[in-house]
Amino acid sequence: MSELTFDGAAVLRELQHSLAATERRPNFGQQQDGLTGTTTPPGLWLVKDDGIYVMSNAVGFQPVYAQGYRAGSPGVWDRARDAVGGDDFCEFIDAGPELVERLSLPGSTMLIRWGDDSFEVAA
Repeated sequence: MSELTFDGAAVLRELQHSLAATERRPNFGQQQDGLTGTTTPPGLWLVKDDGIYVMSNAVGFQPVYAQGYRAGSPGVWDRARDAVGGDDFCEFIDAGPELVERLSLPGSTMLIRWGDDSFEVAA
């Protein structure tokens, strides 16, 4: 199991951005479920491509990279592959009130535990 740590204040800004938006982008799985820009719930995307980051699912996002997984940094592709696998992905994280509350605490971080078949947000 891998643990990914994110700056809580930066993640909270992305959550607030999604909560305030009137239209959000569904990821591939949500599109398959029939969700559209106006029916997609507020939340974050956990993304692995050139690095690992979270971002708002609304237009106008700013990626928040996991500590040690910033795109373009030396060896990031290998570290990301070792942490969460070789395939790129985009997973949805619901913007529930408990996550917003935890991230509102001073000095907060968001921790994601990644396993072979699942992940959990443990802010």
